[in-house]
Amino acid sequence: MSGRDIKKLNEVATIIVGLAFKSKYFNVNGDGIRLVRGVNITNRKLRWGNDTRWWDNLSDDLNRYYLKDNDIVIGMDGSLVGKNYAKISLTDLPLLLVQRVACVRAKEGIYPQFIWYCISNSRFENYIDAVKTGTTIPHISSKQIGEYSINLPCYEDQKKIAAILSSLDDKIELNTRMNNVLEEIARALFRRWFVEFEFPNAEGEPYKSAGGKMVESEMGMVPEGWEVGTIGDIANVIDCLHSKKPDRCETGKPLLQLNNIRDDGLLDMSDIFFISESDYAKWISRCEASQGDCVITNVGRVGAIAQIPEGVKAALGRNMTCVRCKATLPYPTFLLECLLSDTMRLEIINKTDSGTILDSLNVRSIPKLRIVLPDRPTIEAFERIARPIRYNMELNMRENLSLVSSRDVLLPKLMSGELEV
Repeated sequence: MSGRDIKKLNEVATIIVGLAFKSKYFNVNGDGIRLVRGVNITNRKLRWGNDTRWWDNLSDDLNRYYLKDNDIVIGMDGSLVGKNYAKISLTDLPLLLVQRVACVRAKEGIYPQFIWYCISNSRFENYIDAVKTGTTIPHISSKQIGEYSINLPCYEDQKKIAAILSSLDDKIELNTRMNNVLEEIARALFRRWFVEFEFPNAEGEPYKSAGGKMVESEMGMVPEGWEVGTIGDIANVIDCLHSKKPDRCETGKPLLQLNNIRDDGLLDMSDIFFISESDYAKWISRCEASQGDCVITNVGRVGAIAQIPEGVKAALGRNMTCVRCKATLPYPTFLLECLLSDTMRLEIINKTDSGTILDSLNVRSIPKLRIVLPDRPTIEAFERIARPIRYNMELNMRENLSLVSSRDVLLPKLMSGELEV
């Protein structure tokens, strides 16, 4: 660790706490400058939706609260305090900082990206967890953030460390963007063929536009030869085991949890709930989810859906249902896109029961979810085109897991000086 100094974060960065903007002047989803609040910071990123904005002419001097490129914002209260942080980029600006959100801005002579890696790691999260106060609503102060200690190398080594870690993060971000594009392609293809009915006819022309015959059905006009069916017509629906949740183990077999089910149809295996071999045998007594199976959530995030990728087998945790292609209809991508479609979203909403505490989707309702059933040749043609798209998404997801693992191993060693650059 030669050539390094132990510094407090407030020695190498300026820490700014946001302004208490008056909520009665907020402009929601309109014009004005976006306000960064705690709810906008999640999973190392800024998240927008029902944006809160501010007219910059309502205050005399807001210069101190305008965020800059490479600033780091940290939520200062809430159940995820210490884990809610994000880095600001030029594409996010202009932004204003709100009360109970802190900004960490590298001082002159400090490489900003290095400060980001000082914060975006488990050591910082563990530090905040140890110093936070409050039980009902945990919170931290700017003073506590500033007292976090870091191992500061020279400026050139700061740049080298940041470059190594950034190369991994950049590849992770590239894979994520690629998956967003691939997901949109898959969904657009499904809409084109099975909602707009512009699948290729025998001459390779768009069916409906080329004058293909349409007939009336309970779900509207559909191509001649197609019919309205249900999920139960194309898949077996298998309920989870209703039993006490088993103990978590350091290693073992995976038991899927709600957090493993993403919104894009992919399975997130970055945080695996491992259980013992004996518990696993019990929890797969009804079903062991495997390649091509879809998992749908019944409570909380009702109707969230993910597909089991190649090489993965898992038990289903509570409040999950397996939807498995029937052996006579082996078209997992068609099944997945049906479940992810806007039409299915409305079906799920209509079948969801409103509860006092949580809404729920009854397992008995899932086989009754209606779908438009195409003829077999059209489904087969769709599967041939769409399966490689989904497979590439799964490969990108798998590579990201490996990259994140590499980054998380390297980061503490580079930051502590255990591994020299």
